[in-house]
Amino acid sequence: AVGSDDRIYSADPKSGQVTVTSAGADGAVTDSSVETWDGLKGAGDLQLAVVGDRPVVLDAGRGKLFLPGGRELALAEARDAKLQQSGPAADSVAVATPKALLKQPLDGSTAKTVGFGGQGVPAAPVQLGGCVHAAWSGANKYVRECAGDADDKTVDVPRASASPSYVFRVNRDLVVLNDVNSGNV
Repeated sequence: AVGSDDRIYSADPKSGQVTVTSAGADGAVTDSSVETWDGLKGAGDLQLAVVGDRPVVLDAGRGKLFLPGGRELALAEARDAKLQQSGPAADSVAVATPKALLKQPLDGSTAKTVGFGGQGVPAAPVQLGGCVHAAWSGANKYVRECAGDADDKTVDVPRASASPSYVFRVNRDLVVLNDVNSGNV
């Protein structure tokens, strides 16, 4: 994953190492640092996102979320969960499970759970401008969870196709939800 600091972040489930690499304009490595997060060893399919310059790793199969520095948290109903896309600095990381959006503070304190009244296949959420955007195909629901409650929203996805597959797209300060099966935005 690439952070907003333009560094490259990688996680190796075999060794448990999280590597941060900087590259120059010519593509040559200018700096590299490695941390070992013991809980990552033996993990299966990992999802890695960078929140500002802080790496977060989700092992959905084992129901484990690894916060910056390797702090490990257990997640209920994490199978098929999606970690947020890499994005700007924030105090929390977003994880969408089949039934809810979780906003997990990076300090390890209690997560906020936002339900949408159903169950579906989550898209990888995005954080932008103090809001988290999440969506689920099958349930065809969209949730916007913001710092100010007046900006929160839970709605049906309009004109959903028969078998949608949702992906969020971010361009500068705009977020759109794309159904990659139908092409709808």
